[in-house]
Amino acid sequence: MGFIQTAVSVGVLVLSWRLYQNHMHSSEVIKVVSQAKAEYDYIVIGAGSAGSLVSARLTETPDITVLVLEAGPNFENIPILNQPEQWWKNIGGEFDWRYKTMPQKHACLGSKNNQCEWPRGRIVGGSGKDLPVGHNLQGHSQDSILTTLEYSLYKTFQWGTTYKTTTKSASERPWNTRYRRPSSGAQLTRPQPSQHVNDLGIPVIQDLPVGHNLQDHSQKTFQWGTTYKTTAKSASERTWNTRYRRPSSRAQLTRPQPSQHVSDLGIPVIEDLPVGHNLQDHSQKTFQWGTTYKATAKSASERPWNTRYRRPSSGAQLTRPQPSQHLNGLGIPVIQDLPVGHNLQDHSQVSMCTSIKVPYSMTSSYVDSTWNQLKYKLFNAGPKSMTASEGSAFLHLNQALENTTYPDVQCVYVSRLIGANIFDYSEDIAELVIEKDSERHGFCTFVALTHLRARGVISLSSTDLFDHPLIDPRYFENHQDVLDLVGGIRIWEKLAQSKTMSDLGVDINELNKRFCSEHKFRSDDYWECYIRKLAFTQFHPTSSCKMGALDDESTVVGPDLRVKGVAGLRVVDASVFPVITSGNTNTPTLMVAERAADFILDRKSV
Repeated sequence: MGFIQTAVSVGVLVLSWRLYQNHMHSSEVIKVVSQAKAEYDYIVIGAGSAGSLVSARLTETPDITVLVLEAGPNFENIPILNQPEQWWKNIGGEFDWRYKTMPQKHACLGSKNNQCEWPRGRIVGGSGKDLPVGHNLQGHSQDSILTTLEYSLYKTFQWGTTYKTTTKSASERPWNTRYRRPSSGAQLTRPQPSQHVNDLGIPVIQDLPVGHNLQDHSQKTFQWGTTYKTTAKSASERTWNTRYRRPSSRAQLTRPQPSQHVSDLGIPVIEDLPVGHNLQDHSQKTFQWGTTYKATAKSASERPWNTRYRRPSSGAQLTRPQPSQHLNGLGIPVIQDLPVGHNLQDHSQVSMCTSIKVPYSMTSSYVDSTWNQLKYKLFNAGPKSMTASEGSAFLHLNQALENTTYPDVQCVYVSRLIGANIFDYSEDIAELVIEKDSERHGFCTFVALTHLRARGVISLSSTDLFDHPLIDPRYFENHQDVLDLVGGIRIWEKLAQSKTMSDLGVDINELNKRFCSEHKFRSDDYWECYIRKLAFTQFHPTSSCKMGALDDESTVVGPDLRVKGVAGLRVVDASVFPVITSGNTNTPTLMVAERAADFILDRKSV
């Protein structure tokens, strides 16, 4: 009887604590306004990861006013946006901009009209909230956003500074103290990974230190394997995920209410559409209320405007883009002739999915069981608190280059089979690669290239604000990119044929698909066919508003993130990366946002 009473008491305490946390969380909501003030100190366009963090930092100064413009709704009371393992259901859904690439010549050949899906979050928090980009991986010391820029840029974004800036946000995440507390002279104990895995109820096959040996930014080594740190286990945690994606209790968020304006003028309302909003006034060089510049779009993939691009080749000279020709063709006045929309880069990945004979994966019945529902609601634990992509490995195709350059390939391990056609494959392809049985056990390894050689372009399709942009990532135009990804698949083959995987029931022959049957299975030609048909975005578009020296004709913004030649305007998001980072882009984006806030407030970094 005493044990039962103790258990009940503990349960009541835990429930009370969770209810208290939920109450505190819900009491700090975004202040949404339907009518804005006449002026603000700053206007932030887009409440994505960067926009939310910048606005939060600015409003830490009491006398600063900030208006955040966001097209999507707030995620607070939307259940699907507050359960990490449900992320895949958002692709193509209500909170996705539903962009598609232009028809590709060398990729997306298994998708309808050769167009790849290009998911972007239409929500407060942006793609960091809506899609699986809210993973946090420490950077690699060879990434050129931090180490190969001109000296003036290096002085601004030097490695030590960016490390401090990144950990400034990281220190506010609860997981930071649990998994990583760097300290000079601290002694590390030997990893006991089996203890962590047992705590999650996962059987231990081999007790290996996966996720350990995590290096900070000052290290030259890059670990083979690491476990993902997700940005939000639940909506009730006050991590940066909710703190900065709710820009600030003092930062006002507005959505268009055009009918109110029209009615005030005595004009009958036929259809309540946001006509006149998101105005792009190129005759103004300074920010003012009612004026928004598309150069400051929350995602570079949403709004840039130029098209003309010369494809680079070995030894070829690049011709400077002429965006003015594109803008003039659309009748848009040109203030500054800058290569916005060029230099587009992304990570591309291909899925290698196999079934297993043991019940170790995240099936629907397991995830949605009553016990796991309770674990999530009461303890923010269990499979519903995970994205299912809990592990990752970075690999060099040439091991002799380890510690001298960035890794070539990232492998992301997802503990479930793909059960929905989220990437809009054609019917005959989807029939062969999409798992119909939600109770079938298996896992997928997503093999991704860290640095594609292709450089794409994003441009305007018209002057209509509601028309989607033209997105041309030019995946696999460079044949070496295909060969490198085949090299990553060869590493996966070795893993799939290991004794451990064999004991699980992994059968590599499940990937012998008839849509590439003209090639010998597992030949280079077969895997090239497989890649060109099935590869898709890793949700990491960057670099279309390149940051760099002011006298560099390929750059859009200077080292302080100011748009060259335009007063009062900065770009603060992943589009400013000169070159895409090796790992996930969310944490580097937050670092840029932290530095931007410091620049704007004219203060030294931490």
